[in-house]
Order: sequence, then C-alpha cells, then structure tokens
Amino acid sequence: MSFMAHTGNAEYQSSWLAQFFHSFPHLDLSFEQTSANFTPQSGKYREALGFWAGIPLIWCCLLWLAFLIFFCARCCSKSQIKQSCSTCSTLWTGLFLLIGCGSLVVAFYGNAEVHSGVGDFVDAVNSANQTIERSLGVINIFGRITDDVENKGLPALTKAIDGITNITVHTKISELIKQILTNVNSAAAVTKSLRGDAERVNTEKVTDTTEYVEYYRWMGTILANCVYIVIFFLTFTALIKKSKWMLKLIAALSVLFMLVMWAMTSLYLFFGIGGGDLCVDPDSFVVSQVNGTVKEGEEC
Repeated sequence: MSFMAHTGNAEYQSSWLAQFFHSFPHLDLSFEQTSANFTPQSGKYREALGFWAGIPLIWCCLLWLAFLIFFCARCCSKSQIKQSCSTCSTLWTGLFLLIGCGSLVVAFYGNAEVHSGVGDFVDAVNSANQTIERSLGVINIFGRITDDVENKGLPALTKAIDGITNITVHTKISELIKQILTNVNSAAAVTKSLRGDAERVNTEKVTDTTEYVEYYRWMGTILANCVYIVIFFLTFTALIKKSKWMLKLIAALSVLFMLVMWAMTSLYLFFGIGGGDLCVDPDSFVVSQVNGTVKEGEEC
C-alpha cells in the first residue's frame, strides 16, 4: 500500500534537489555511517544532520580567523603598497561583480523553490485531510446502518417470527438472528474504533504550523537577500570610487553579516538534507507514523 507514492494514476517522483540532498553521506559525530532514512526520532540521525549543519559554522569561524590575520597584517604593515596596475583591479572587480550576481540568483531561486515545495507539501496534507474527512463520513454512514439493523431491523425480525409454529424453522431463524446480532455488534465495535482513529488524525495543526513558519522563513530570507544586495552594491561602489573609509565600513558590516548568512546556511543544510530524505522515500515515514496512531485493519 502506498500513501504518497501515487497520486491518481501519476507515479510520484522525487525532484533532483531532493536526490541531491539525500546523496549527502550520513555520518554521526563519531564519523560512523548511519541510515539515510528519514527518522527524526533517532538520535544518530539527528547527529548526522547536525554534522552537516556544523560545517558552515566551522567554515565561518575559519573565514573570521583569516580576516583577523589579514587585517592585523595590514594594520601592522608600515609600508603601503601602491597599486601600479589598474587592469588587475578592474579584473578583480569584474570577478567580484560576477560572483555577487551569481550568488543573488542562486539565493532568490533557492528561496522560490523552497517556498514552492512547502506549498506543495501543504496542498498534499490538505488533500490527505480531505480524504480522512470523506472516510470519516463513510464510517459514520456505516455506523448508522449498523444501529438501524440492531435497533430496528432485528427487533422487527424477531417479532415477525413469533407467529411461526414450525419449531425447526423457528429455531433456525432464531439462530440466524443471533448470528446477525453478533456480526452487527462486531461491525459496530469496528466502526467505533475506526471513528476514534480517524478523529485522532488531525493534520490542521501541521499545515497551520508549516504555513506560519514558512511565512517568516520566506520573509527572513528575502530580508537577508536585500541586506546582501545593499552590502554588495556599497562594496562595488567603494571599489569603483576607491574609497578607503567605505571599504573599511563595508568590511566591518560584511564580517558581522557573514555570521547571519552562514547560520542561515547551516539551518538550510540541516533541513535540506532531512527534507531530501523525506521526499525520496515518504511512504516509509508516513506508514510508521500512521501505524502508531491508527490500528491496522487486520481485525476487520
């Protein structure tokens, strides 16, 4: 049985982005290989996600150390190296412009892709919720049918056989009525159990929380990209004008903003790998969660 792998007649296929994040080696903090299945309740799995989330922060610290060494060396240097070749400066400025624009394109494209993916997830959960509601309606109809049979049908049938004088026929019909009553009671018990299981599966909280978090994530990423654009163009202007005070100011802002960007990279990498694992094999996670809430239908 597949809960998410098929939608109608179309087979579910994970995106290349999910396959990319899923391909990351899953190593815990002791550098041992762990399962790549989406199991957030497992401590080893969370360690594997935390391992990759810590790499951007370590890289940020190394960059800070490199900046510190560079600025100390420049401050302690007594000799000022004069720029003798303007061509070299122009080439570096052009390369900086190319890398900066490419980073902005990747940032906005990635933010749009994540927002689209979250929207698809919310739509899928809402569709599942509608399926559960329709199933609950069918269960309620079945429950009313069993109640009518037990409270109206069987008493009427019992009253109808009172006029039968043939003892053999009367006995067989009475045994049949008892068997029907037993089956009806069993069906009523199953219906009550299924109704309780269906009512416990509430996905509205999941969608509400997802939409709430996604709104602030999307706005926060847009804000961070806007700040990046401001710093980028101020740096480019300072390079064109060769303004030392602007370059010093931008350098200080860049060092502070670097922590924000690499922290966001860590979060995106953490949730990106986890989301990739979930999107590659969603059925296993859904089945494990449903089996913990809804009883299997073997007793039916």
